[in-house]
Amino acid sequence: MGFVNNLARGFVRAAVNQVGRDGGKFISNKVYGNRHSTPIRIAREPDIHQGSEIQPETDEINIPPSSREELLSEGYKTDYFNSSEWAYPFILLGSIILPIIGPLYWIIVGSRNLFQDRTKFYTFDQEPVFTSDRRYKTGVRQAGFRSVKRYSDAVISPSGNERFVYLVKGIVALILALSILYLQYEVYQGLKS
Repeated sequence: MGFVNNLARGFVRAAVNQVGRDGGKFISNKVYGNRHSTPIRIAREPDIHQGSEIQPETDEINIPPSSREELLSEGYKTDYFNSSEWAYPFILLGSIILPIIGPLYWIIVGSRNLFQDRTKFYTFDQEPVFTSDRRYKTGVRQAGFRSVKRYSDAVISPSGNERFVYLVKGIVALILALSILYLQYEVYQGLKS
């Protein structure tokens, strides 16, 4: 019986100590904010409750670039492919398996590339990533950054090289659509006979 009593007392003592630590931390954060008892710091915290994001401290108005030279000088790249290159084998395999829908997809992709009238430009921005942390008054802390692909709002007509790439992509997509359609027709004829 003495073991159970000691175990219960130890449990109650640990619970009281934990409540004391959490209460002290809460009071300390209310009185001193994050500058007193929080060892992990970030330069500036977002106001999570207001829904606002971190804004730069400068008063400059950021005007987006509007010409091809400005975009390229600011580190933007031409976007020839809308999806990642590793996804194309899966898209091709799925279009072979799906009758009629697969060739229709490649016909739409080919016609869209043949009549492409503008070029998209993209760059990678660093976006802060936040994790929950009770040590902060807002409940979150900055855990690092992630790269986010951001497109430019500028509408620029394609140059000669870009137009050539779009034409080649369109022709390849149409040839792919016809070959997949022919392959599916042959498989259907083989199953029919």
